[in-house]
Amino acid sequence: MSNCKRVLHVFGAMDQGGAETRTMEIYRTINKNEVQFDFLTTKGGEHYYNEEIRKLGGRIFVIKPPKEVGLFRFIKSVMNLIKEKGPFYATHAHTSHNSGIISLASRLAGVKLRISHARTSSDRNNSGLLRRTYFFISRLLILANSNKLVACGYKAGSFLFGERIMKSGRVKLLPNAINLSPYLSLSAENKEQKKAEIDINTNNFVVGHVGSFRKVKNHNFLIELFSNIKKCIPNAKLVLVGDGELRDEIKAKVIQLKIEKDVFFLGKRSDIPEILNMFDVFLLPSYYEGIPGVIVEAQAAKVPSVISETVTKEVDLGLGLTSYVDLNEPYEKWVDAIKLAATSKNITEKQVVDKISSRGYEVNTASKVLMTIYDLH
Repeated sequence: MSNCKRVLHVFGAMDQGGAETRTMEIYRTINKNEVQFDFLTTKGGEHYYNEEIRKLGGRIFVIKPPKEVGLFRFIKSVMNLIKEKGPFYATHAHTSHNSGIISLASRLAGVKLRISHARTSSDRNNSGLLRRTYFFISRLLILANSNKLVACGYKAGSFLFGERIMKSGRVKLLPNAINLSPYLSLSAENKEQKKAEIDINTNNFVVGHVGSFRKVKNHNFLIELFSNIKKCIPNAKLVLVGDGELRDEIKAKVIQLKIEKDVFFLGKRSDIPEILNMFDVFLLPSYYEGIPGVIVEAQAAKVPSVISETVTKEVDLGLGLTSYVDLNEPYEKWVDAIKLAATSKNITEKQVVDKISSRGYEVNTASKVLMTIYDLH
């Protein structure tokens, strides 16, 4: 174990977000005698993956974020932690524009391999001069202090690192991969069992969403859309999986629209494959995403998805299960797309495996790619 190399991953908190979940998928597959993951976060308390991280041999460190302690104290805190808890073979920051700060602190602390990982393809607050200035300086910090750049997709890489850097070939693409095995045993019987467990009838038309209750996920639109779906498909039900700061606000909106008997808030769940299998159509009206792993998961479960036009086409695996609608289109257009998506042709297990594997979205493949990024293979 003395030769085991420790990599410090940096997140806000290890909750059930897309980047966190994808990192945990890879973490489970790696050879822990060769490389071990530790996690630096800026939110205290217990979070969804904390217990599993500890069981896998990882450590979780918490420091206060820059907005609480100021930039210079934050950098010093990161440096002190690296020196006290290291040595670390690498730091791997998943914190968007703040990744440059982590790489700077890591460089000052003597870490040789410093990775910035692009996870999202936009920012709704990027129009103001102050925000644009912050983005500009952040990008300079990333490019000056990170010696490996990674992106979940081309669009995400362009957003964080710039189009010129993407075209230079400096950025390594690491798809948001999933563990396929839980999806290959799903059946119609599983679907009915899960419906019964949640108290949904066999003949109900189920649309669903998996994602944290944050503005970017556009739950307000989703609820209004479902209200319109009900007019055309009276037996429709909406299942929402996830938690977050806007959950109570969205619940209030559901009550206001008098559709509370048809909307199911399931909170955080560990049975995502089975829940996706229960959906007739998956909905993702996000304002922006990186490469939404949940759409890869939906395709693995052979569930059609209707997605906002702002989401990258990179996530379409060519199975005929994804359709895109502009957020500015009337709800009727979305409803028509949902009805059409529900008639999607049957997909075979072999087609799913072939497409997901060939695009690099299978976790064992992604794990090998990450090890090459770490220069360990």
